[in-house]
Amino acid sequence: MATNAAEVQPQELTVYKIFSLGSRRDHAALFVETENNKGHLYHVTASIAYGMTFEHRVENPTESLTFLRKERLGTIESVPLANLEEIFGGLKPPPKQFDDRFKRIDPTMPLLDCRTWTKDALELLIK
Repeated sequence: MATNAAEVQPQELTVYKIFSLGSRRDHAALFVETENNKGHLYHVTASIAYGMTFEHRVENPTESLTFLRKERLGTIESVPLANLEEIFGGLKPPPKQFDDRFKRIDPTMPLLDCRTWTKDALELLIK
């Protein structure tokens, strides 16, 4: 049975941390490359003022106008990409952390943002 070359997934996938322009701090995301700069971007969007949501996109992040850089984190064994979306999608995104007057809802808790979520997602990937 012949296989379509586009359907063949590499034995190892390279994982990167992607940085793009953010309003106050640079935005961070995880990127799993499947072919020549293209792959799966996993991150949280919106803001800590209103609460964040998980997002998964297939893209080449270096083509984004806000792209700054990518850091190679290492490789993982090839896994069904649906498994990664399920793992990362199950990680709770940062909640709303400010009230309507932009005061901290709970000043005793650390602020959580896309960088925190990316760090937590990477720790899940390593397990």
